[in-house]
Amino acid sequence: MQKYEYDAQISLLKTMEEKEYDDCTGHGLIEEMKKKLVEEIHNHSINQLPNGYWTTRVNTCMGLKLIKKKRREDLMDTLKQHYLEKDLAALTLLSIFEPWFRYKQKESSSANCKKLLWTWEKYYLPDKKFIGRELKNLKVISIQEWLLDQIHSHHLTRRQYREMKSVLNQMLDYAVLKEYIPNNPARMIHNIADRHFEIEAEKSLSEEVYTKDELQKLFAYLLTQYPVRRHIAYLAIALNLHLGLRVGELVGLKITDFNLRDHVVHIRRRETSFFTGDSQTMTKHGYMIDSHLKTVSSRRNLPLTESAEQLFCIICEERKKIAPEKWKCTEWLFLNEDGEAINSDSIHKALRRANRAIGTIQKSNHHIRKTVATQLVEAGTLSNEEIRRFMGHKSFVTTMHSYVRSTVPLQEKIDSISNALDVRCNIV
Repeated sequence: MQKYEYDAQISLLKTMEEKEYDDCTGHGLIEEMKKKLVEEIHNHSINQLPNGYWTTRVNTCMGLKLIKKKRREDLMDTLKQHYLEKDLAALTLLSIFEPWFRYKQKESSSANCKKLLWTWEKYYLPDKKFIGRELKNLKVISIQEWLLDQIHSHHLTRRQYREMKSVLNQMLDYAVLKEYIPNNPARMIHNIADRHFEIEAEKSLSEEVYTKDELQKLFAYLLTQYPVRRHIAYLAIALNLHLGLRVGELVGLKITDFNLRDHVVHIRRRETSFFTGDSQTMTKHGYMIDSHLKTVSSRRNLPLTESAEQLFCIICEERKKIAPEKWKCTEWLFLNEDGEAINSDSIHKALRRANRAIGTIQKSNHHIRKTVATQLVEAGTLSNEEIRRFMGHKSFVTTMHSYVRSTVPLQEKIDSISNALDVRCNIV
């Protein structure tokens, strides 16, 4: 069949499908036309194996692909999809977004899907021209030019750019898996110069971690405020000053995770946000406990200090008072009055109240993690590997680059530099 004849019949089929035949005759006519067209287009033999299966091959952008089905009818349906359904509509980023997003909902967490949807709506959806381009026409240079336009128009930092580009990377990876395109041109774009990005404002030490004075005030406030508020979140935060857990890991603790004989606590689960919805909108429906932690390195055993063990024992006694009739029915460490595990919202609210009380700027549980990482490094007694494992990071580079902040006073730094260089000169 000549190409113009093939294109003409594809166009005819598209027109017929747009009329949305509801009757069996119209639908049957379309299916029969598809079958005949496939038989004319397909130029590879169809064979039945001794075991009864039917096989053939098709040309794809990745080379020849073997198709094997139990029934000939199933084989023909696959060929119809291969030859016709991809061609009935030009494939674009916009047209593959829906199936890609459904795939991500199966493959990823609902919280991550919510973030992907937000990124798509903010950066991609407004640019109908770019997301309307056929995938086969997306070249490295055109993608890079579009990315530079986004960087400049949105004044993106490099971190924001990576988050924005990750959606494009994943969508085109999906297109490769579906054999719509032979490779992912977005993955070929590297090393955009720093001069294109906004410089992230450098934060002061007091914005990044709790100072020693703030830590003392915070710990004292938490212990004195708990008897007043009668909310276990205050004791949970106090305990986390010794553990440095992610907030989801903290509220996911169970009594059975603690082994006081060996002086360790096992980190085995975390709380995550739970969203439902589709590619149009996703709504938060609360929280769920996930046995899959953020990374493989997050699954760890932490040594317990004497103070941490004392706090754990206090919490165990207090949970009996908070939920006197229900504490025996659950292993969750931090309970509310209904005998249910508290969620991360409780931690955030209590910590915001504590920050106001001690007179510091608002800091989150993540700042507690940074503070703990800084204390471990400045103690100078643990190895880099021990600190990495304690924080649950894959690499110690992450710990040092994103978490550790120097709390040494400026004058001490100047004195240390002076002693290290040991350069003396007399100016007359």
